[in-house]
Amino acid sequence: MRTSAESTAAPVHDGSEPPPIIPPEKTYHRPMVGSDGEQMLRAIIDVQHAINKAGDSLEDVMRIVVNEVRRATSSPGAAVEIITGDTVVVPVASGSVKDAEGMRVPLPGTLSSHALNTGEVLVSDDTEVDSRVDRETCRRLRARSLVAVPLRSASGIEGVLKVASDQPGAFDRHDIELLERLAGFIATALSRATTLMGRRRATTLTSDKHLLQTIIDVQQAINSAVNTPEGVMRTVVDKAREATDAPGAAVQFAEGNEMVIKFASGLLEDWEGLRVTTAGTLSGLATLTGSVVICEDTETDSRVDRESSRKVNVRSSIIVPLKHGDRAIGVLQLVSDKPHDFDQRDAQLLEELAGFIAAAWRRATLMDEWEHAATVDGLTGLANRQAFLDGLDRAIAEAAAGDGGAEVLYLDLNRFKPINDIYGHAVGDEVLRAVAHRIAGKFRPPNLAARIGGDEFAVLLAPSADRTALDQRAELLAALREPIPTSAGVLNVDAGCGTAVVNGTDLAESVLARADTAMYADKRITHGSPAGGDGAGSPSPVD
Repeated sequence: MRTSAESTAAPVHDGSEPPPIIPPEKTYHRPMVGSDGEQMLRAIIDVQHAINKAGDSLEDVMRIVVNEVRRATSSPGAAVEIITGDTVVVPVASGSVKDAEGMRVPLPGTLSSHALNTGEVLVSDDTEVDSRVDRETCRRLRARSLVAVPLRSASGIEGVLKVASDQPGAFDRHDIELLERLAGFIATALSRATTLMGRRRATTLTSDKHLLQTIIDVQQAINSAVNTPEGVMRTVVDKAREATDAPGAAVQFAEGNEMVIKFASGLLEDWEGLRVTTAGTLSGLATLTGSVVICEDTETDSRVDRESSRKVNVRSSIIVPLKHGDRAIGVLQLVSDKPHDFDQRDAQLLEELAGFIAAAWRRATLMDEWEHAATVDGLTGLANRQAFLDGLDRAIAEAAAGDGGAEVLYLDLNRFKPINDIYGHAVGDEVLRAVAHRIAGKFRPPNLAARIGGDEFAVLLAPSADRTALDQRAELLAALREPIPTSAGVLNVDAGCGTAVVNGTDLAESVLARADTAMYADKRITHGSPAGGDGAGSPSPVD
């Protein structure tokens, strides 16, 4: 990766000799001569050597590919994408795009789609202005520039190698040429590993059609689960128990030096939330080694805490690590009240499912994080404007159904602009966070507190028989007048505040507009501030 692109002048022909003929089906590369050519040749050989040492595991090959390509191009992130119908699946990702692992996105409208259609290595120098990319996904992964390398072997399309940077214009001609030269070798390595993996699995699974059908059924159930982390894992523990006839199941996650039972059913249901030290437990052993652990009998296995096993009536168990990348993030544990209740068939079933389960968990977690980020103000942690409008829409629907009584408080801070001007925006942000903290402390669910933008806040008040909106408004304004400690000293602010009643015939924006109008009327009355102003005077420090 270079800071500026190379420029190579086109050869000039004087007419004495015909220009060289470049076959249209091949890509023309400048000869690898000089120090640049030697460096590129050395990089290609190093990458090929590393891939050859990866063995026959498809996942190992893909991980070596992304890591070696990142090293060779000095890129922050890289991923291998597999094309399934009209969907892009990311089985392996590394570096800055690690969170893409497990993602599934539609193929149309992606740079990968264009690369596959043209058969060429394509570059997006700036994903913010490139119409060929999925801009939202690029933003989530902080991918500002991309290279998409189609991977074609003699067997056909193997997928796409994607290299990413968080900076625009990060890839130069040297990077592109290196990736072009590596593409065929990488595609062949993936094809070979896929073929070998398929042969091994087919040999095992076709000999046990019931096992194969069980795997498919469990995968389909997980895919159909509610796409939240809890929805996925509740399905996992239930279906894993069903598939193995196990009396109990749990998913445990590693948190620091502890294993936490996050989801459990059957024999282990009452122990959900339990924390145990990773060291000295079979769950910890499976997490640390990344290997399946089987306990035939808790009464004779020296690795087991016998007293704890007796408390939950567990005599045997099987524990399978759930891997995200090359790291086990937790385990799936099945238990029985009988000794010797799990066999190699159970182990094989769970091993086949483990990667799928971890990917489903990761995908659901990412979706949950993205949905949360889309509804939360990044500075204050309150709901953002869109989330507040969604809440208003629900309140309007309830009012239309005869279950009304909700009201809105709309606040705009006085003397906030001078704080930014005098003390700087960092101190201004401290003030906004302090104000948000006080608002959130006063208005907990089912009320909804939000930062609408700038120094404007709003609260959707749930119907209350105990306190009127005016009472709650007065309490809030009193809380905001309390001195605010900042890195620039203790400051004082207050606010103008308007109210509006939510009606069943309203539009959300019209409710906000009424509250906003009432807020500016309050400013004029109490502070003499002109409509649209920021309040009179300067911020008042407290000595």
